[in-house]
Amino acid sequence: MKLSSILADITIIIICFILLELIIRISAPLVSGNVRQIYEIPDVASRLVEQESAILFLGNSLMGNALDVAEFDKQANLEVSSFKVIPDGTSLWDWSCIVKNNFIDKKRLPRAIIVGYAWRQAGPVPSRLGGFFCAAKDLPELIDLGMDNSSDVLEFLVAKASKLYAMRETIRKRMLDILIPDYRIYTQMINTERNKNRRVVDVEKKPEDFKLLSAYMNLLVSNNIKPVIIAMPVVQAYELDEGFFKTVKNSGGVVLDYRELEGIDDSMFRDSIHLNERGNKVFTHHLASDMKNILSRDGSFEQGR
Repeated sequence: MKLSSILADITIIIICFILLELIIRISAPLVSGNVRQIYEIPDVASRLVEQESAILFLGNSLMGNALDVAEFDKQANLEVSSFKVIPDGTSLWDWSCIVKNNFIDKKRLPRAIIVGYAWRQAGPVPSRLGGFFCAAKDLPELIDLGMDNSSDVLEFLVAKASKLYAMRETIRKRMLDILIPDYRIYTQMINTERNKNRRVVDVEKKPEDFKLLSAYMNLLVSNNIKPVIIAMPVVQAYELDEGFFKTVKNSGGVVLDYRELEGIDDSMFRDSIHLNERGNKVFTHHLASDMKNILSRDGSFEQGR
């Protein structure tokens, strides 16, 4: 095969890749509702800064199903506006970058950030961090916090350069949705069974490292933002390391332990981990009452910045 022919084939492949990359970058919000929500985070931050006082709820689908923001504002009666950022499947790694890059670095500072937390601290997902939430300048800090595997770093950099790569799993699932009837229903059933069988206590697990949690807490406190972390209710009981509570308390934050929230029973879950509408009402009511007490006691909240 002649060199010119090889070069022509390579050129065609590169052009096709670039075209696919451009198509995905333009159409990403149309491919997935979750991606569309991620793309809307800067708009949420812009609306937040327009308010004199605001609260940001941050988490994943656990928080998304558990909280009614409008009802929270009504019941808490704190004269603040509440906003919710809840991309599916995200964890503290993602939330730290979301807060830093969309709110703190741009001086869009809520009075409090309330995070929904469950189980042990999840590990980083480099594709998601690089593709959606973290800037290239965040990489040294991510490495220092524990994302120091060379393959993770490479994956982060590739996802930062290519939206097609970052969204490969989303695209795969969308294609399976089209090709396999009821694919999503079967997937949800499998995930539900997996969550039912989840075991939190495992003697082989290493002690948790709360360096990331401590960095997140310090980031908020240093910007005069009240950190609140909710231990979310789920059907299967789980334990939290004592180091978790100490880290939050020593950093000036508050833990609301809702693992066995009064008024919540198994009938108030739509599956093994997500609250249904009845559970949503109970959760929102308790949170509105607790946050009213917490923020009313907090001098910085009453006095403003």
